[in-house]
Amino acid sequence: LSQSTEQEPPRGEGAVHLLSLLKGAGLTTFTTALDLALINGPLDPYVDVRCWSVSFVLGSGLANQKARADCEKSGDRLWYYGSGSYQGQEGSMLPNRWITGCGLWISGAEGGWSWTFLRPKDDAFNDFDGEGHREAKDAMIVYPTEGDGPPLPTTQWEGIRHGANDFRYLYTARAAASRLTGDAGRRAQEELDRLTAEMPWSVRPADVDSETLDAWRERAARLIVRCR
Repeated sequence: LSQSTEQEPPRGEGAVHLLSLLKGAGLTTFTTALDLALINGPLDPYVDVRCWSVSFVLGSGLANQKARADCEKSGDRLWYYGSGSYQGQEGSMLPNRWITGCGLWISGAEGGWSWTFLRPKDDAFNDFDGEGHREAKDAMIVYPTEGDGPPLPTTQWEGIRHGANDFRYLYTARAAASRLTGDAGRRAQEELDRLTAEMPWSVRPADVDSETLDAWRERAARLIVRCR
């Protein structure tokens, strides 16, 4: 058919078809679609987890409220993506630690998704040979080794690991505080609330460094011990 007579399929038709098949098979479905008209329209019956860009969930308190309200209205679970090997994250621990740790804690999201564990474009160690790919950039949280050896770790991988541990301390502190009753429980929860209130709404806060994150983790750990 010529370009003038060929009809394009309805927007999102392929995604609707695929997710409907997965949903019909009893699987939990997940999408990173950001088009509200699409995700609140034909995709909505077939989506369980809405995974927004990190800027929609951590960019500001208002953006976070909108993302949460959207998921509450649709009955879907809230995730976000944005850690890993995006520009400015490779070779850096701090942004990955923040996004997967304290940032995840204040976001209210159920989970975070990182892009991308190991996706080389030709030579994984050459960022200038990807012209033949739709996206030229290598996406590497870790790097491959020859044969069956374990992947090579990176600072971005270590940042993600540290962030996960930060979140675990905060989660454990909340669980410990919730088991207390009376004034002890109230004081423990107030202390955790004060700690949480110090964490700013930002994808990459300028005034948060590794020492600050270490101090917040220590306060969470001390709270866990006191609750016991």
